[in-house]
Amino acid sequence: MDIMCYVLCGLSVFFGVITAILYCVNKKREAFVTKMMASSLFVVAGAVALGSKIYNDIPNALIIVAMMLSFWGDFFLARKEMSKTTSTTNFAYGVYCFALSQIVFILSFLMMADFEICWYFLPLALLSAIPLLIGKLTHMLTFKGNELVLSLIYGTLLCLTLAITASNYYLLGGNSALVAMIGAIVFVVSDFSLGLYYFSSFKSKKLFNYPIMLCYYLAEILYALSLVL
Repeated sequence: MDIMCYVLCGLSVFFGVITAILYCVNKKREAFVTKMMASSLFVVAGAVALGSKIYNDIPNALIIVAMMLSFWGDFFLARKEMSKTTSTTNFAYGVYCFALSQIVFILSFLMMADFEICWYFLPLALLSAIPLLIGKLTHMLTFKGNELVLSLIYGTLLCLTLAITASNYYLLGGNSALVAMIGAIVFVVSDFSLGLYYFSSFKSKKLFNYPIMLCYYLAEILYALSLVL
């Protein structure tokens, strides 16, 4: 079961890289297909990892639920990339799914430590909000409609996940907590790159597809691997 999980994780990252390449050469329909394949694979990898555990408890099961929500977040953001309109509807739906995903991740990681938290890790939750607000005030980042509000809410939840996983590693130790914390760090890197891709005034943004896709799928499979460990 563990070997199958590792193979599925590797395939997820592989299709994630292919997705980045396809976006860079403007093959958005093909990228939609490979992106959904990569997302499906990390959900299956998580399910396989969960099946390999002796005790399939609620915190571990919640990680799979969060991965499924991430899948739908990928779906809506991929639809946004294919859309020829300037509507922010798909972006909003994608952010809603990812925000729910982070809430479920947070709940799962809190339950793993019996809701015990090292409070001095909580300032990490502001790690995303500060650059977003600075970017807005300096006009380095441009937002339409409610994009700034949605980004602030999601970014805070994302970084709160990082704070909780860091707290868990401090309190619990072990490879599982370490891998989950690294996954949260890589997730932040991915979404920081995604923010620059969507909102920055850079002339060429195509290369951002590589850190976005690679780090995102790597983060998801690290969460899956934390179940194996």
